[in-house]
Amino acid sequence: MNTPIVFSFNDSYTIPAGVCITSLLKNAKPDLIFNINILYSSDRLSVDNINKIKQLEGIFKNCTITFIDVNSAFKNEYEVRNVSIESYYRLLIPTLFKQHNTVLYSDVDIIYNKDISTLLNIEMDNHAIAGVKEYPNKCNASLSKYFKKLDLNPSTYVNAGILLFNNKKINSTNIYQQKLKQLLGKKFKYQDQDILNITFKDDIKYIDGSYNYNIDSILQDIHILNPHIIHYTLNKPWNKPKLFGDTWWTYYKNSIFYNEATYFSYLKQNYEHFEILINLDSKLKKSKFYNLYYFIRRIFNK
Repeated sequence: MNTPIVFSFNDSYTIPAGVCITSLLKNAKPDLIFNINILYSSDRLSVDNINKIKQLEGIFKNCTITFIDVNSAFKNEYEVRNVSIESYYRLLIPTLFKQHNTVLYSDVDIIYNKDISTLLNIEMDNHAIAGVKEYPNKCNASLSKYFKKLDLNPSTYVNAGILLFNNKKINSTNIYQQKLKQLLGKKFKYQDQDILNITFKDDIKYIDGSYNYNIDSILQDIHILNPHIIHYTLNKPWNKPKLFGDTWWTYYKNSIFYNEATYFSYLKQNYEHFEILINLDSKLKKSKFYNLYYFIRRIFNK
């Protein structure tokens, strides 16, 4: 099987991208060959960093890696919450990969925890895209209000970190391009993710939460002990201690991108955070603040 998968990133995400791709290839079944395509801008990703990623071709025999320069595409689009312009590049998939009926897009703040053959073999059932619901149960009031303002149902909104594009369906009409022209340039809270949800409203296939497991999954009491894909939304494990962060660091430690000083700096930071929490816990107990906290909680629960 030759499976096209698309990533996009800049210089600052080179190492996370390398670790992400390493986890993908390490967990793949022997007969699964990945045609990896990386969308980038030459003024935002250096030749040195391209060559770092290309090294993976020499280590793993189950992939080809192609870099596609999109030049200044989306250069002036709205950026917020440290989500870079590269996030918009996934919007180019139906145009750049017309020859492929189905294409998998993946963010790079992700660890592939298992083989994803089952994901790649999902029937699209003539839906334009497939993804995991961001808020399958509920979201907070302000977010709910925001989605409703966009005429979106919060309970059917998908996270765009892992998406299957049904290019055959999307390219069968020119509706996609028309909608992009209408929506690009607007200051959406979740940028291109909002654009995709608006564009493909009522044309999305919803897939199992195991294929995009993140902090929101935990907060919504979705219990998956061994998810296929871990998605590090919001804070990143290479910047600060994070839920499932040890999994990311395990793959980092066993990749060609491993740097001893970086790894032991992470261990030191983890220890310092742990000590702060232990000391804070001790001080709160001494001050009887815990008792006050539980007393207030009991009142509100009643």
